Amino acid sequence: MHPVFRSNRSLQSVIALWLVFAIVLSLLPTTLAGMRVDIGLLVFGPWFFLLLFFCLPNYYISEHLDLQKTSAIHLLSAQLGAMAVTIAFWFVLGYLWAKYAAFLFSTPLTSIYLHSLRINLPLGCGIYLLWIFIHYAYLLALQSEKNQSETLQKQLLLNQIELQIVKETVHPHFLYNSLNMLANLALAAPEKINPLCTRMADFLRYSVNYGNKQWVTLEEEIEHVRNYLMIEQERFGDRFELLLKVEDSLSQRQVIPLLLFPLVENCVKHGIDSSLERGYIHIEIKAEDGGLSFVIENSYDALGKKPRSTGIGQKALIKRLQAIYGGNYRFDVSATETSYRVSLWMSDRQALLEKPA
Repeated sequence: MHPVFRSNRSLQSVIALWLVFAIVLSLLPTTLAGMRVDIGLLVFGPWFFLLLFFCLPNYYISEHLDLQKTSAIHLLSAQLGAMAVTIAFWFVLGYLWAKYAAFLFSTPLTSIYLHSLRINLPLGCGIYLLWIFIHYAYLLALQSEKNQSETLQKQLLLNQIELQIVKETVHPHFLYNSLNMLANLALAAPEKINPLCTRMADFLRYSVNYGNKQWVTLEEEIEHVRNYLMIEQERFGDRFELLLKVEDSLSQRQVIPLLLFPLVENCVKHGIDSSLERGYIHIEIKAEDGGLSFVIENSYDALGKKPRSTGIGQKALIKRLQAIYGGNYRFDVSATETSYRVSLWMSDRQALLEKPA
């Protein structure tokens, strides 16, 4: 629906202003033709007032011909063609009205009307072009407001997700297991306590403070995951094998913080911790298709005891990816009776910034 018709107040205001505008416009050909003002207003006033309702439908044409998506040639040809048809039809109705008025007043108004076309033709075209400009200005303002609203909603969503992830990341269960492990090491291998405490401090610091950054380097993400896995590997001993394969050239690529942790944590909680046999966690990161490819795979024991899964971490990660990368990511999960595999691809941040909105 045209914005003018969305409320009675806006429609009444536009009609009132246009009525004044039509009267002023009709005075120009009336004066040049040397007609009486009352007859000139009768002939040209309703005609110019009618032009408003010939110009308003251009809103739907402008809405269809998006400035950012339509080529200049296509846009110009379509709009000029619409203007030619509209103004021609408007002139035909004007001629019929002048002919009817000539019959009422027994005055040669038809010839005067035709003579005034040299003035009214550029006037009509100019008014139509003005409405095209008004419609595009309105649509651009509407799109800008929509983009700002989507940005604010996206930021609000990210803040909510980030808060939830912080709650889920530094959970008491991990701290309990780690402190219990340190207590045992204090008796059995005290020399291991210092490096493990350092790793725990780095892990917790990154987990809590990551929200201060929108982007981190892949190297920082890997170090965070490595700290977590080294702590868990000390707890589990030789119950799992860790293989981390990363292309050296990718260390400074920028990614969203806490990208890998929810996926790696799932490997430990639902793979290694619930496995009766020795397992593995394999992580491979490489450049692929102009972006980054992540493959995280862990062993799975169908007979092992499974902890209750909330699924919050993985769901939150997908929501963050959707909010930041839009359609520029792929997230796939595949599982067998003995393994669980997550494949993630996402566009490089630089390509994401250069992509047109």
